[in-house]
Amino acid sequence: MNYPIISLIIRASKNNFPNVNELSNDVCTIINGKFHYQVKKQVIDGALWWMADYAGKGVNCSFKSKLAIEKITRGDMNGFVHEHIIPKKLIREKLMALSGHATIEQVEKLLCLSTYCLVTKEEDIRLTKKHKQVMPNNCWMNDNASPAEIWGRYSAERIEVT
Repeated sequence: MNYPIISLIIRASKNNFPNVNELSNDVCTIINGKFHYQVKKQVIDGALWWMADYAGKGVNCSFKSKLAIEKITRGDMNGFVHEHIIPKKLIREKLMALSGHATIEQVEKLLCLSTYCLVTKEEDIRLTKKHKQVMPNNCWMNDNASPAEIWGRYSAERIEVT
């Protein structure tokens, strides 16, 4: 199975929200600042939700499973989940590890990994049963991670994505 390349997504910020660069800059400031752990965590979580939203949501989601597309085509608009391709917790942990020495480029690269895939509820159950907060391997963190490594949870569960 071939999986799409996440880095090619065009992210559009919502009205009155920061664009990707502004958001990355602000998150970098918080990560490097002397803020309480919980404050940093809340800011990062919010930024990760925004970035996923910027890449598309609902039927406008950048990525959809084959089964989700089949349901939409049949006119069945029930039973969908916006699922983070890489669990948000893992991206947050990677960002928190940069505390005190993060660059805007590092932050933006990690924030851009926060992307939804529209899946059916049944597919979401399969994904979260074994891979709720884990990836099959840690290759997704490499600078040259392949789409297959980024989509490791989906390929492990044989969920096709377009």
